[in-house]
Amino acid sequence: MPQATVLIAESERALQELWRQQLGLWGMNLRFIPNPQRIWKGPELAFVSWLIMDAAEGFAHVPRVLASSATLQIILLSWDREICEFSPPIPRVHIYPKSCLKNLQVFANLFFVPSHFAQ
Repeated sequence: MPQATVLIAESERALQELWRQQLGLWGMNLRFIPNPQRIWKGPELAFVSWLIMDAAEGFAHVPRVLASSATLQIILLSWDREICEFSPPIPRVHIYPKSCLKNLQVFANLFFVPSHFAQ
């Protein structure tokens, strides 16, 4: 199992706890940032393998974030089905509906399927 560091930009405690439950099963190193705006100003992205955040907060920053790291994988979550279904494919960016948060198989496929790391 990978010892990935996952940076999660999430201010809601309930969602932080859900992430802990889901990703903690695989022994990942989780770091939470309650204020997503802090990500764009700090050095946090240099030390993580994955960034998980709300699409509304982060979609506009994706090009800059991808340019900052050649290996960083980004997971954007949205309540808006159209964003999930009609966004163009972007290498190393995975867009999912927030309703998938309780589906362990989605995360298993993301974190443990080698094809995601080759994008």
